[in-house]
Parts: sequence; structure tokens; C-alpha cells
Amino acid sequence: MACSNHLYGFRFLTALVAFFVGPKCALSEQIQLVSPSQFADMESQNDLPTIPGSEGSFRGQILYEASDFFSLAGPHLITQFAWRPNGSQSESFIVSSESVLFRLSTTEKTVGNMSSTFDENVGPDEQVVAQNDDPMSIEYPVVGPPGGPMEFTIISELTNPFLYDPSQGNLLLDFIISSASELPADNVAVPDPTLTTKWIAGPAEGTTAVLEFGGIITEFTFAPVPEPCSGVLLCIGLAAGTSAIRHGKAKRF
Repeated sequence: MACSNHLYGFRFLTALVAFFVGPKCALSEQIQLVSPSQFADMESQNDLPTIPGSEGSFRGQILYEASDFFSLAGPHLITQFAWRPNGSQSESFIVSSESVLFRLSTTEKTVGNMSSTFDENVGPDEQVVAQNDDPMSIEYPVVGPPGGPMEFTIISELTNPFLYDPSQGNLLLDFIISSASELPADNVAVPDPTLTTKWIAGPAEGTTAVLEFGGIITEFTFAPVPEPCSGVLLCIGLAAGTSAIRHGKAKRF
């Protein structure tokens, strides 16, 4: 009975340590990376609205080449992405829409061979990362020096973080926005083969894009894949070892 009590007590202690220490071990510093990287600290000098106002549904796909994310050490979770206002914006602005849908996938397509057919660009691991089917109006602040570059204040937090490994391919953001007002986000209007991004757009009810642009300057937030910390693993190992020893002694009694 004494052996059994000691064993239960140790198991409780191990569970308690894992509960309080485990979550802290999983918390790691987040990483922000901008694509295209050459515009991380530079304004694009393009004042056209990224997403023009539309009464219907608008679909866009933005391809980000993996080279902008090679500083990541292995697979990471994308927890949010953000755009920044154009440098011409001096005051906060409101963006309204009836619904939004964002999906991410890993694609073999590149800036040079991106298809005008939407479905041909989508990767096999496509995942819905954020969705809102209710009408909304959001006011975005403008923070930064006159003329830009502004801070990334047009933030989309992902309700379903996406696991991305740059060694497996490029990143594709696929989105549908219904009845949206203009979004004046900093972007490169003219497609450029030297850029690491490209985006295409067209009516959501169609299968092909009718417009193409250089890209929307985007900041991604990455988080390392959570792993158990060494302290918790040590506690679990000690618990298992002690359990085996005490269980053996109990048999001899």
C-alpha cells in the first residue's frame, strides 16, 4: 500500500509540473518576415488601391516564393499575415465587406509560371485559415512617416494556423472577398520577374484571373512548432522509471 501511495503521489507531481511548465516551454519567440523582402523597409511608390471596390465577389491569389523564408529553420506555423497602408495614406480608413475567406497552400508554381487558372496554382495541402461570413467594417490605423513605409496594421489573424516548410515549395495565399470597399495597401502594380511575389485577380465566380500585378507587400508571423521541453520530458522519464522500480518491488511483496 505504501508503494502504491508513493507512486500515485509521484504521478500527481509529474502531472502538476507538466501542466505548469509544459505550456511555457511551448512558447517560443515569433518571427516576422516580409515578402517581397526587398520592400521590407522601402515604400513601393504605388498609390493604386490593392483591392478595388466591388459589388460582387472578388478572388485573388498571391504567390510568395520560398526564398523569402529560407531563414526559417524547418517547418513553422503561420499564425497571421499583415499588409500595410500605402504611403499616400495619412489618416485611418475603413474597409467594409460582406464576407472574407482566406486559404493557404504550398505550391510548386513560381512567379515565372503562375497560371491564370486559379485551381492550377493551389497546392495539395490547401487549408482554410480564416473565414468570416458576416458583414463587417474595420477601421485600420495609419502609423508611419509621411510617404511611408507604414507599419503593418492591416492584420489578419489566422484561426487555423498553417504549417509551412519553405523547403517543400512556395506559399500561395488564396482569398475571396465579397462586396468590398477599396483597400489601399502597399503593393507593386506591375509584374516583375525579379520580384519574389506575384498576384492575380478576377471575379470569384470565374475560373480564371483577368488581372495580374507584381504583388502585395506582406508581413507573415511565424511560430515554431511546439515541442515538449526537456524539463517535462525528464519528469516523465523519472516517473516512468520510478513506476517500473516500485511496481517491481510491489510484486515481490
